[in-house]
Amino acid sequence: MLLITESLWSALLDSFASLPHKVERVAYLDGVRLGDNLAVGTTVVIPNATLEQGRYRVESDNAAEAGRHMFELNITRLAQIHTH
Repeated sequence: MLLITESLWSALLDSFASLPHKVERVAYLDGVRLGDNLAVGTTVVIPNATLEQGRYRVESDNAAEAGRHMFELNITRLAQIHTH
């Protein structure tokens, strides 16, 4: 189970709303695992991606940049969220 606050969910939706509506949008949720079946989301990350209608692409260097903070903050990538 992944728990996220309403404010984190709102931040994710706000970031999606700021992008063009006819293209796929992508975000990552990072946070802390509290066991095998429980995690808490703490951070929304919007990677630098090529957004197109029906698909997106995150190049490897952009994926690395989008995860650079995780080691420093001792958090992990919990979920990838995208639109259709």
